[in-house]
Amino acid sequence: MDQNSEELKKTKKFEPEVIDMAEEFSNVSLEFDELKDKKEAVETFKKQYSKNDFTEARKTLDAMRLDHYPEIMYFRGMLEMKSGNADEAIRYFKRVVSSEKTGFITIQSYICLAFLCSKRANHKMALTYLHILVSSEIESAQIYSMIGYCQMEEKNFDLALEAYRNALLFDEENENINNSYGYLLLLMGELEEGLIYIKKALLKNPNNYAYLHSLGMYYFLEKKYQEAMGYFRTSYNLKHHPTTKKHMELCQKNL
Repeated sequence: MDQNSEELKKTKKFEPEVIDMAEEFSNVSLEFDELKDKKEAVETFKKQYSKNDFTEARKTLDAMRLDHYPEIMYFRGMLEMKSGNADEAIRYFKRVVSSEKTGFITIQSYICLAFLCSKRANHKMALTYLHILVSSEIESAQIYSMIGYCQMEEKNFDLALEAYRNALLFDEENENINNSYGYLLLLMGELEEGLIYIKKALLKNPNNYAYLHSLGMYYFLEKKYQEAMGYFRTSYNLKHHPTTKKHMELCQKNL
């Protein structure tokens, strides 16, 4: 691979949109009688959460006095993650996964822990949480996509490739996964195959800054620098991402 390709490998990949920060709570069961009695309060909390009314949402949970239940720990973790308090969110999610509770909230807590670790560039810890799920035969497009991203950030490109292929088995039409897989293929020198997946993502969302950036990267690696700069600029105009700026600078050197 040429020097331009090696330079691109050193720049940071876009973070995947693997967690919906407004995750619905509809799948959280209220199986304990004490929680059923608090159903009205839980519904109030959900509405406050969805409106980003963090202060009132915390007050609602405080008034319930049920923090010993994993469901409430999960609610608190989601609330703190959405409001940007990563340390507190991690603390609550760890309490959920260390409880004897199983099912949706435990799976989601592991995923959220992995997401928060990844945001801090602690990809090895993120992979630990994700592999706990996979080793328990809990698999999804989201989980494998996150594994792919973390492995790519760790420069384990073969493992990343395997993870993204698994993700596509679960959701072959997912535009984010198609773009990420295509991007990785570009890094590995498989330009034409990578282009197929990037175009597939762009067909679904032609104005996505990350997908346009990936297309620019394809042209850059093909040494078609004018075309590459055009896509990089369009991407940068949609979102001033530092990765795009770095790639524009690399492209400019070759014009």
